[in-house]
Amino acid sequence: MAKKSSSSGQFSEAISEAQKAVASMPQDRLKEIAFERILDHLLAGLSGAKPSTSNSKVKHKIEISTPTSKGTHQGDGPLVWLTEIVEEGFFSQPKSSAQIIEELGNRSHTLSPQDITWPLQNLCHNKLLRRKKMSPSAGGRPLIHWVNW
Repeated sequence: MAKKSSSSGQFSEAISEAQKAVASMPQDRLKEIAFERILDHLLAGLSGAKPSTSNSKVKHKIEISTPTSKGTHQGDGPLVWLTEIVEEGFFSQPKSSAQIIEELGNRSHTLSPQDITWPLQNLCHNKLLRRKKMSPSAGGRPLIHWVNW
């Protein structure tokens, strides 16, 4: 019976630690996802098991990454790179896909428009970016632009 109360105490500590880790996050949806991932990781450490990768409540999975001491994100891929430029304020003015690809290219990330479609939609669904259909100043067909939420 003592073992059960010990594991119960460890579970309570893990919940408390996960709550502290996400306390300063401003967006409720991201906070919820981060809490679940952190708690899963902490509980896996207690049991020695690998953290679960499935979450039936999350419709659109996003990578939650934490800044390193240099201020860059851990991990790799278009979603992480786009999240970095969102945090830096790149989308304070509407940007086309071509402008986004150019900025990522300046950072040595060679991507095609197809490579950024899903990550941009993901950021839009998570209310970090908005889509705007805008006509070019020189005329022509309207293009999708992305801007901060």
